[in-house]
Amino acid sequence: MLFTAVSKHDSKQCPLKTGEGVKMLKDMFSEENLKKNNINLSDAFISCPKEKHSTHEGVFIINAESEADVKKLFGTMDVEIKEVVPFKDIVKNF
Repeated sequence: MLFTAVSKHDSKQCPLKTGEGVKMLKDMFSEENLKKNNINLSDAFISCPKEKHSTHEGVFIINAESEADVKKLFGTMDVEIKEVVPFKDIVKNF
């Protein structure tokens, strides 16, 4: 199943501003942790480098067996998870 996971935070609370936050993200998205959680991270995009004084947003494209697996990966982080389908699959049915 394919999911998007969108996480937002105030730029002042960006985890990339602290060594602890950087370590947390590196650990969370390490190959070992992704495999352990049955997650295939297809791609990810962040606005952090561009958005200096506003809300940062991270968009993660994830293949997983279930939404529960995605929730487990993000733990206590505030994240919106939605099951999605490739746009090309929708368009071919028009």
